[in-house]
Amino acid sequence: MIRLRSGLRAALMLWAAASLGACSSAPIHLYTLAGAAPSTASGNPSFAMLLEPVSVPRSADIPQLLITGSDGRSHLTEDHRWRAPLPDEIGTALAQQLREQFGISDLSRVSAPEGLKLFRVRVDVQRFESLADGQVLVTAAWSLRAADAKSAALTCVSQLQQPAGADYAALVRAYRGAVAGLATQIGRGLEGLARTPAASGCPSAGA
Repeated sequence: MIRLRSGLRAALMLWAAASLGACSSAPIHLYTLAGAAPSTASGNPSFAMLLEPVSVPRSADIPQLLITGSDGRSHLTEDHRWRAPLPDEIGTALAQQLREQFGISDLSRVSAPEGLKLFRVRVDVQRFESLADGQVLVTAAWSLRAADAKSAALTCVSQLQQPAGADYAALVRAYRGAVAGLATQIGRGLEGLARTPAASGCPSAGA
C-alpha cells in the first residue's frame, strides 16, 4: 500500500475537485430571432421573393451572444447562444416578418408557380451589435432585382436601433425588433418595384 504525503494528497484532492467542476458546465440558453407563432398576413400579392443567404460580419458570425458593457468592451456569453447560425437566424426572421407584414412568400427553396413575378432579395448585414448605451444596432445593405434581371433595381442601406433591457431575453427582443424594422423597409421596397409603374426609391424608416 502506497502512502501519500499530506501535501501531495491535498494537491490531488484539489485537482480532482477542479476537474469535476470543469465537467459540470452551466446550462446553455438558446435564443432565436424568429417569432414563436407566425401568422399569415391578409391579401395575396401577385409576386413573391427569392431570399438569398444573408451575410454577416465575421465578428458577429459566432454562436454566442456578444454583449458590450458600459466600458465599451465586448464580452462573449458562453452559456447564452443563438439557436442556429446567426445568418440563418436573420434570414428566417426576415422571411417570417415579410410574410406576416406583407403576405410575401419566400420561394427560394421551392418551385415557383408559372407566371408569378419573382424578386431576388440580397441582404448584407454590416453591423449587428449591442452598444454601450443600452441599444442594439443593426446596419444592413440590401438589394432587390427581378429574378430574370442581371442588375439590381434597388439598392439601399438601413440602420436600425432598438433599446434593450437589462437581461438576455430583452436583448434578443431588441434585435428581433430591429430585424422586423429591416423587413418593413425591404417589404416596402418590394411593393414599390411590383407596382406599375415601378417605384424605385429607398423607403424611409418612418414611411
